[in-house]
Amino acid sequence: MTLNKGNSKSRQSKEEMRQALLILLETKDFHRITIQEITDLAGLSRRTYYRNYQSKIDIVSEILMFIWQDYLIAIKEKKPNSLSEITQTLYDVSTQYKYEIMLLHKHNLLLHLIPIAIDDLPDIIAYRHPNVSIDNTAIQYMVTFIVSGYFHVIPTWLEKNPEISAQQMGEYLERMFLMYLPDYFDDVKE
Repeated sequence: MTLNKGNSKSRQSKEEMRQALLILLETKDFHRITIQEITDLAGLSRRTYYRNYQSKIDIVSEILMFIWQDYLIAIKEKKPNSLSEITQTLYDVSTQYKYEIMLLHKHNLLLHLIPIAIDDLPDIIAYRHPNVSIDNTAIQYMVTFIVSGYFHVIPTWLEKNPEISAQQMGEYLERMFLMYLPDYFDDVKE
């Protein structure tokens, strides 16, 4: 999934609204935040808001898309060879976005990543297991399970165990997958 970069003024306005929403989320429930509060804090008009977004969830989705795109870039750069390395890459990127992840988690908004990740995660799974054929329904449920699981584990790790490295988290998750899905991850043990 790629973001429409638009013109520089539009990009700047969108960045200001994303930052305004994040600041408001520090002290106010997501559902109580108004469009007017976002635009006032961003120093923009409601017209500018509606030119860029249809709802507040669109801003959340855009924040999550930036996080996800950085993960995809990191996957391409690192070319991980194991489930542990794939997971470690996600945890590395998550530490860069701790502020955003923790705020979105506090307001139960991280699951909006599922529709964003659902397009790309099958390719990551296929990259890891090119000879395994999985039907589309299975991939859809696997992606939903993996994304929702990771984005419940990540905030817990960032909040309660930040001393645990991304590498250790990758190893923990790999062991969990090996315990529960040994046939699928059989080649990891070799």
